[in-house]
Amino acid sequence: EDVQVTDKITISKQFKEKVIRPILKAHFRRDEFLGRINEIVYFLPFCHSELIQLVNKELTFWAKKAKARHNITLLWDREVMDVLAGLHYGARSIKHEVERRVVNQLAAAYEQDLLPRGCTLRIAVEDSDKQLLKTKESPSP
Repeated sequence: EDVQVTDKITISKQFKEKVIRPILKAHFRRDEFLGRINEIVYFLPFCHSELIQLVNKELTFWAKKAKARHNITLLWDREVMDVLAGLHYGARSIKHEVERRVVNQLAAAYEQDLLPRGCTLRIAVEDSDKQLLKTKESPSP
């Protein structure tokens, strides 16, 4: 599923000069210190569609690994991406959440022989508490 970026937030030069610069001047109180700074990098929070893209990229990475190493096909619903893309997560947190809530559990199940080679597994969301649920499907033809 392709996810399009629809929300685009930018910082205007006017905003940088009228809002950000005075805050920096007030904080550092010395123009010569600010003069030594070559570039200021502005970090904005990810919009929801960008978070969805990050989750999809991370899940796809692990799905390819599962397929290549163990011939296991991983599938997931859009709702899974929504849960993993909670707005309080950044890119690094998404990676850790996917590993914690999906990969580690799948690895443990595989080590206990609960997931046979060649199986197809669908990751879904259990409505009550937004827990991720893994359900086996019939083997791929």
